[in-house]
Amino acid sequence: MVSDGRPTEAVTAMREAIRSWQAAHAHLNTAICRFRLAQLLADEGDIAGAEMELDSASASFDTLSAPLRAKACFEFRDSLARSHSARDVPY
Repeated sequence: MVSDGRPTEAVTAMREAIRSWQAAHAHLNTAICRFRLAQLLADEGDIAGAEMELDSASASFDTLSAPLRAKACFEFRDSLARSHSARDVPY
């Protein structure tokens, strides 16, 4: 959907996937979808929403002992902070 130029639909679909995985008590899949949703939200400029999803995904990855996925959350958050700071620098 994103490649089709329909990012809003992709965000909606990802949120639906999260609800489905939560209902199935599939915690790892839920966290993976939250990470992907964070990427989609960041692409759309919703940094606060992306950070919220990253918080949730990262906490789940820590609980599930998935350190590489938790590290990916940390690295993505760091890249968001760097890109956001770069935009705030007056020229």
